[in-house]
Order: sequence, then C-alpha cells, then structure tokens
Amino acid sequence: MTARIDRTWLSRLDAPARAELESLSRESDAGLFEESLLAFAARQERAERPEIAARIYADLAQNAASPQHRERAQRNLDALEGRGPVGARAEILLRGLARQGSDPVLIGSMLAAGTVFRVTRLATLGRLSASPTANVLTRGFGARAVAGVAGFALEAPAFTLAGRLGSEALGRDQDWSGYALGRDLASSYLVLGGLKLAGWGSGAV
Repeated sequence: MTARIDRTWLSRLDAPARAELESLSRESDAGLFEESLLAFAARQERAERPEIAARIYADLAQNAASPQHRERAQRNLDALEGRGPVGARAEILLRGLARQGSDPVLIGSMLAAGTVFRVTRLATLGRLSASPTANVLTRGFGARAVAGVAGFALEAPAFTLAGRLGSEALGRDQDWSGYALGRDLASSYLVLGGLKLAGWGSGAV
C-alpha cells in the first residue's frame, strides 16, 4: 500500500500550499513522503482547513505503507471528527477556540452562555435555599454544586445555539442535522467543561 495525493481539491489551497504538495508528490521514499504528508495535514488544521486535513488523514489511514503512519493518521482523523481519546479531542477544540478568540460570533456565544450559566445557577440556588428540607444538597457546598451542574447543563446548549444563530446571521452555512447538532453540543460540553476544570484547578473558580 502507498498513500497518494488527491489532486481534485488542489484548487482549494493557496499557491504556496499547492506548490508544497506538488513537491511532495515527487518524493520517492514512501516513509519520508508519508511523514511529510502528515506534517502538511497538521499545517492545514492550523490554517483552518480541517476538511483538507481530514481527507489526507483518511487516505493515509487506509493506504500508508507504514503501520505507524496509518495509526497516527487514524488518531488525528478521529480527533478531528470528535472521536478517540478525550485529550486529543480537547487539544484540537481548545486550539480552535484560541485561534478564533477574536471572532465576534465566538465572543457573543461565550457571553450568552455565561449569562445563561449565571442566571440558572442563581435561580437554582434560590430555589434550594427556599426548600424547607435542609440536607447536604440544599445547603452549603452541596447546594452550590447542584446549582453549578444545573447552570452548566444549560450553558453548553446556549453556547452551541448562539454560535449557530450568529453564524447564520453572518451568512455562514450551517448543518442543522441531528448528527451535526449532537457533535457540536458534545464539543461545547467538552470545551466549556475543560475550561471550568482548568479554572477550578488554578483556584479561579
């Protein structure tokens, strides 16, 4: 088996990337070619061309001569598609979050989600404190924990929905299928949960 370069999507690359890929296609050493192609795919991820990276990873996962290269390509493809180890998926999601930090849709989504979290947490705390039954879940740390979970349960859907609506308003095509919505919702829980855990670990929460 040997990986190949699919030329049907070369037009979607900029001139330097096309030239690099053309140069790679002339590499005669299969191992060096596959290693270089993995590196090229990783750069496409960072350049916000995940669809190109995914196609390269998929081809390498099926056709690479090296078992190590097939395994790496499949692992990277799984992470891009929201599968595989949590660590790899979180790394991609958080990297994208940092890269898009100046995106007005992302900023608006974070503000909306944060507002939903705070309002839900406050409302839940109010209801728990008014409960006539005093126990570990309605008072003190337990009540705060329950209120935090309730807020987070609505925060991630608010983040997903606000982001999609904002993107639609800016003319960005959105996939509203159940699969796409579920994938985005899972990603939101993963990213926001990771941020909260990081904040808690540093003493910020």
